[in-house]
Amino acid sequence: MVAKILTWIKSHYKLIFIVYAVLVTVVLFLMIRKNSSLSDENERYSINQIALTEEVTTYKTESGKNAARVTELTLSRDEFERVCAEQVKTINDLNLKLKQVESVSTTSTATNVEGVTILKDTVIIRDTVFNAVRLDTLKHFSWNDSWNRIEGLIDNDTVRCKYQGTDTLNIVATRVPKKFLFFRWGTKYIQIDASNANPSTKIVYNKSIKLKK
Repeated sequence: MVAKILTWIKSHYKLIFIVYAVLVTVVLFLMIRKNSSLSDENERYSINQIALTEEVTTYKTESGKNAARVTELTLSRDEFERVCAEQVKTINDLNLKLKQVESVSTTSTATNVEGVTILKDTVIIRDTVFNAVRLDTLKHFSWNDSWNRIEGLIDNDTVRCKYQGTDTLNIVATRVPKKFLFFRWGTKYIQIDASNANPSTKIVYNKSIKLKK
């Protein structure tokens, strides 16, 4: 029996070698893929830790606009559901499916307006009683620039005012490559830059989350 096995091995050693080589190659490929996946996960956790702890970096663009910069978070959908309840609520409110969402961005701004204007008299009709018109003179004020408008009336100790502001947000995602000495390759992380046009508005919060497939 042993002799037959040895004879078969001798006559088919090339086939056995090929099968062995294929199996070794498959095992090595799976090990490399697993190690690469673990390395990617470790890098993701490392970048996420930086993104979660870093402050929003605010700066001025070349044209003088306010801008803010953050590092993009990369979360699995399970992680996203656990730590981003408000965004999940918004997605559901928009009648969207989380499994189809690619990324979520949140930007908050604060507007501070300072201006000087002159009080002016304005005549208003208070009421009409028995066809008698009663007129009152109130103080009126207004101020505006290209992005903001404030106006109101002063009636004794009461101030009625109205504010209207407009703004434009521009958000740009940039790939930051890995680098070693002079070599650059792949993607280390995604950088999110947001700028706004209203000079009275400042970006105070900026967050972007990419969902893993």
